[in-house]
Amino acid sequence: MLNAYIYDGLRSPFGRHAGELASIRPDDLAATVIQKLLEKTGVPGADIEDVILGDTNQAGEDSRNVARNALLLAGLPVTVPGQTVNRLCASGLGAVIDSARAITCGEGELYIAGGVESMSRAPFVMGKAESAYSRDAKIYDTTIGSRFPNKKIIAQYGGHSMPETGDNVAADFGISREQADFFAAQSQAKYQKAKEEGFFADEITPIEVFQGKKLPPKLVSEDEHPRPSSTVEALTKLNTKIKAFRIKDAEEEEERYGLLDSGATHSVREVQEKEEYHTLIPTDVQVAFSSEVKTKLFMTKLGTIVGPKGMETITETRARSTEDR
Repeated sequence: MLNAYIYDGLRSPFGRHAGELASIRPDDLAATVIQKLLEKTGVPGADIEDVILGDTNQAGEDSRNVARNALLLAGLPVTVPGQTVNRLCASGLGAVIDSARAITCGEGELYIAGGVESMSRAPFVMGKAESAYSRDAKIYDTTIGSRFPNKKIIAQYGGHSMPETGDNVAADFGISREQADFFAAQSQAKYQKAKEEGFFADEITPIEVFQGKKLPPKLVSEDEHPRPSSTVEALTKLNTKIKAFRIKDAEEEEERYGLLDSGATHSVREVQEKEEYHTLIPTDVQVAFSSEVKTKLFMTKLGTIVGPKGMETITETRARSTEDR
């Protein structure tokens, strides 16, 4: 059992691809949330042992250690270190686990952990020529999926994108199209109900978006992705074909499989013995995790990573063997 607790947390709204937050750099987005979190908790920035952020892309404005750049932009002292971790879709959770593990090992007492991503601002990348005077230029869109993929990996394990791996999960567990559509519609309805009841009010920090010199900044305070009007009947009409992801298919894929988003989320983590630190009260949530990788990676299934002290729920990061295909 990891001896670490969550004290508090904030996040930005989750923006849609090319949506309200598309103009905000990921390092600026993370910095805003870090700054607001410290203001909310009253914790001095100099008391932070480390800032650990998960980030999947790291190909553009989030390159060169976005955690370090974000903490400096947030006004923390230059003496506070930062590191960026990458476990793809579980990167933010991985950052929380890493901070909890460091606390348990006695390496520090107070950490900021979370994640940031801006898929809207993911750049196109071009590799260098492999020979002198080469006229072969390969350009990749880093929004989703691998860039510069290794042919050996593709040959052994495949190069499936996120919608395809979602379909693999459904096949693995025998989930029908009807069940998936029903679950998706219920998820949208549950989000809307929680929003109307104010469930997200305390966890979202608004983000100011520049609109020009003559206009005041626009305040974005709500998630863009949810579609409360979604129904099972509407979902059944969506195309079922799984294909290489293209941006023009973004809205259709988002509604069933998940979101392309921009957002940042951070939490303050502390050792158990420091429960009265800065008069903060732990949330009675302790961290535990486990991970399992089978013989050959093919897809990933994720669960929860935090739960009450008894830890009824733990993270399970598992990968199906291609031998089962």
